[in-house]
Amino acid sequence: MSDTTETGPMLAADGTPLKVSLNRALRRQKLRALALIAPLLLFVLITFVAFFRMGAARARAIKEGQDPNFYRAHLGPPEPEYATAATRHYGNLLEMPTLF
Repeated sequence: MSDTTETGPMLAADGTPLKVSLNRALRRQKLRALALIAPLLLFVLITFVAFFRMGAARARAIKEGQDPNFYRAHLGPPEPEYATAATRHYGNLLEMPTLF
């Protein structure tokens, strides 16, 4: 199918060429779809960052002398405050109610 007629290019109702109008509509549709899933992707990214931060804090605590059995069965002295904070941040992300 051709995008021109005998009198010139095919025009949309607003007078712009049909090809330009269709490309604009497709671009808007793609941006709208991305805007729908962008918050979800951001939340997943934040969750993974918090998970790796928690793992790094726990590894640092073990390197500094924390008993590894604490993380298996919560036996021994409590973990350092920075590891507790990272663990709570991750737990709070998982307890957040789903908005979708």
